[in-house]
Amino acid sequence: GSGFSRWTIVPWLVSLLGLLATYTRGAWMGFGAAVLSLLPITRRGRWLLLGGLVLLVLVALAGPRHLRERFLTMGNPEDPTVKERVYMWRSGLAIWREHPVLGVGPGGLKRVYERYALPEAVKKRTGHVHNTPLQMLVERGVLGLAAWLWIWVAFFTRAIGLLRRLSGEATSERALVVGSMAAIVGFLVAGLSEYNFGDSEVVMVAWAVMALPWVVERTTSTRGMG
Repeated sequence: GSGFSRWTIVPWLVSLLGLLATYTRGAWMGFGAAVLSLLPITRRGRWLLLGGLVLLVLVALAGPRHLRERFLTMGNPEDPTVKERVYMWRSGLAIWREHPVLGVGPGGLKRVYERYALPEAVKKRTGHVHNTPLQMLVERGVLGLAAWLWIWVAFFTRAIGLLRRLSGEATSERALVVGSMAAIVGFLVAGLSEYNFGDSEVVMVAWAVMALPWVVERTTSTRGMG
């Protein structure tokens, strides 16, 4: 409701500035994806979501030179960090082709990566390839990747089913479910340029956020949906 928006707009803006200050482009893309995922299912507050996204872009463009460069080179294939990630992804795929079913084992990438590092790559040793799905594929093979993907299929299927059962008057409950799904969308998109599933402090927050629809389901089931 309007009261919720009034009291949360300040911390919302502070959080956006904090996101910019990380200089982490993968997190920026994750935020953008989360906002876009909310638009089809969120009628109230769309202006706040879009405003936050536009503000993020404007501040990045008007900010310090290094911040502006980070933003403008986000998809530039000639950017040094982008090139280095591409080299890692190519090396990761080469490793997976030799261990397609079960991968090299958890933590095994660090042991074998040096043998597959491209000559043009600056980094010859690494424990992850800056891409969560590829990391799963390299270390756990197609079976491990399939199991990992099933986590998200199960989560979104259950959350969407719950959202459809909630009445339109259950605004707080719907907000928790929708917000949970959007946050996980952002987490997964950010994981395309970083192995965030391997950061315990990050993934523990993701697990906690994923639990919100189950909390809503449990509380609403005791008093009826809606």
